[in-house]
Amino acid sequence: MTLELVTFKLRTEVSDVDFDRANIGLEAFLRERPGFLSRSLYRPAGGAQWIDLVHWADLEAARAAADEIGADPRCAAFLGCIEPGSATLTHAALSRTTGEPDRG
Repeated sequence: MTLELVTFKLRTEVSDVDFDRANIGLEAFLRERPGFLSRSLYRPAGGAQWIDLVHWADLEAARAAADEIGADPRCAAFLGCIEPGSATLTHAALSRTTGEPDRG
């Protein structure tokens, strides 16, 4: 399994409603990608840096989606919400898991 970790800041003019709507297109794109497993989006507490975690079956699937995201029109609204130059992307292979994440 491969984890994709993306951190980013939103443009100051992006509202919560706009960002929620923009995520709909991105999520449709992800669901159609081979190897997509799940996505969790974390809102910052007291900060501006968002955390987007996407689980992929393997690194090849993650890289293929990263290469295709900019060309898919469903992702344009989401990408347009991100402050230019603020995004970082990291891929990591699963090394160890202990317990399950808290669902509450």
